[in-house]
Amino acid sequence: MRTMNAVAPPPSDCGLRPAASRLASVTIVQNEAQRLPDCLASLRGLVDEMIVVDGYSTDATLAVAAGFTPRVFLRHFDCAAHQMNFGIAQARADWVLVVDADERVPAPLAAEIRAVLARPTAHAAFMMPRANHVFGRWLRHGGNFPDYNSPRLFRRAHARFEAQPVHARLRVEGSCGRLATPLLHLGYPDLASYFAKFNRYTSWEAERMATDGERFRWRRMVAVTGGHLAERLVRRRADRDGVPGWIYLGLGGLYDVVRFLKLRELEHGPAPHHFPLSTFHGYQPTTDHRQRLDLDHAHRT
Repeated sequence: MRTMNAVAPPPSDCGLRPAASRLASVTIVQNEAQRLPDCLASLRGLVDEMIVVDGYSTDATLAVAAGFTPRVFLRHFDCAAHQMNFGIAQARADWVLVVDADERVPAPLAAEIRAVLARPTAHAAFMMPRANHVFGRWLRHGGNFPDYNSPRLFRRAHARFEAQPVHARLRVEGSCGRLATPLLHLGYPDLASYFAKFNRYTSWEAERMATDGERFRWRRMVAVTGGHLAERLVRRRADRDGVPGWIYLGLGGLYDVVRFLKLRELEHGPAPHHFPLSTFHGYQPTTDHRQRLDLDHAHRT
């Protein structure tokens, strides 16, 4: 694996604040030229170091990042955890804030982070709620808010991402506090953006399940999928988010089913490709079918 410090040498000073309160942001990207500008713009005035790790994008991502910070690094993408840990290792500040390209730090959250870093704290990390914008609506139900998915603000020397392909999780040495102001997540504007990740993520999930020793069981697939749907709908009232809430709920159920079926494929291998001639032996098309075949042949010729 080749790692390259791309655009320019790092600055000699991270900022003017005391060393104990300096803050670096880390953003990992891959072909994010459209969404990255607003993400990095939301960090201006908050962080002393802005670090971007690019996985050799083929669009204008690298140029966009260079317009905001000299600390841009190139590293071939293998998994999110490794990219994150690489970016954290480049930081000189004591505190790190991880922000994805589809996330924004609003002014109230920036003010709360500055207030936290301005006073001594015994915590090694802080979680923050995340507001998810999906299919044109901010989702407030179905378990989508507050979405405390992982600590995002942490002491650099006390945290490291665990190496796993899906939804990298931060391991923190020390206590974890909570902030009140949400981070904004502009998740999926449409179905195309959702399914652009769907196939990759379900494959990674199936591989993780297989690595953990989980075996496919029809009963377990039904139980897990049904349990998640019931939790989000009955207990967390996903229906209160209207049509986008229902759509996102259904897609979550589909996600569970597909990752289990891909686990089954990993266990049984791909379906055979030989053509079972015996299955169709003696087949005679009906009159309607024969007419459709004749029409299709006429159209082709």
